[in-house]
Amino acid sequence: MDAEEWENRLKQLGDPKLEHIEEHERVVELCEGHYLGEYEYLWAEHERERLRLLWLSHARSLGKLYMEHGMTQAAIRVNKLIQQRLPDEDETYLTLMKLYDGLGDRGGVEEQHWLLSSRMERELD
Repeated sequence: MDAEEWENRLKQLGDPKLEHIEEHERVVELCEGHYLGEYEYLWAEHERERLRLLWLSHARSLGKLYMEHGMTQAAIRVNKLIQQRLPDEDETYLTLMKLYDGLGDRGGVEEQHWLLSSRMERELD
């Protein structure tokens, strides 16, 4: 699916709602890469960033909806996808720590803390 088609589909859906949750999940998962990511066109950088932020906003909204409805495992899944695709998004590590803490999963909390600490150390080096 091309970027324009993906964005149109996202606009048609609007904000995430439980009634259309499967479609929202598909839209989040369909956006697999960066706009013209295989090419280093300077003129495309702004569009890449705009689409990245659009995807991030929608994925976070979906995760928030899951959290509001006590769907912790689904919220974890979405936040792990964000983390996988955009590892520099610190908020995701903190959200995952809270979600794992809510489940009483100390190992999950510690893993996220370690991942965030390791990433920050690499940035400082």
